[in-house]
Parts: sequence; C-alpha cells; structure tokens
Amino acid sequence: MQNIRQYNCLFAFTSMGAHIDRSLNDGRGPPVFKICGQIHHRIGSLLPMTDQPPKFLQLYVYDTSHEVNNRIRSLSSDDAPDSPIQPQIVHELLQMLDTH
Repeated sequence: MQNIRQYNCLFAFTSMGAHIDRSLNDGRGPPVFKICGQIHHRIGSLLPMTDQPPKFLQLYVYDTSHEVNNRIRSLSSDDAPDSPIQPQIVHELLQMLDTH
C-alpha cells in the first residue's frame, strides 16, 4: 500500500492537464489545489519526441524491453535515483495486467 498513487500513475494511459493554482496552501490544513480554466487529458503522440523519454500511452507501445525502467523514470523529470518505487513490484503488476 506504500506509494499506491505513484504505482497507479505508472499505469495511466493519460494525464490530466490544467493550470493549477497552488497558492491556496498556507500550512493550516491538508494540501489542496484549484484548477483554473478548462480540464483536459494530455495523450500526445504514440512515439516520443526526439530526445524525450516515453510517457503516458507511449509506455505501452514504445521500447517495451525497458518498460519497467521507462515507467519508473516517467514519474520524475530528474530520473529520481532515490525513487521509492520498486522495479520488482512494477514488473509483477505488469505481468498481472498482461495476464488479466
């Protein structure tokens, strides 16, 4: 159950896009954000842009031989060497989803 949201994000086809106003957080309550303007999903191309790592739907069809590492890297722009995500758990989730 640790890091369940991050594991869930690893298997999302799309990501929500919106202008997010984070100025509401003043330390006196749980973190919140306000979405300004239109909400949309960012799907993008089936292939990543030149010199860009795969993300979202691309993770399912591009470079599947490195799928686990690509998914883990997709959570962070700096390749998060201290990521709490465990590659073995990602691999097992992939196998389960492929089977069922």
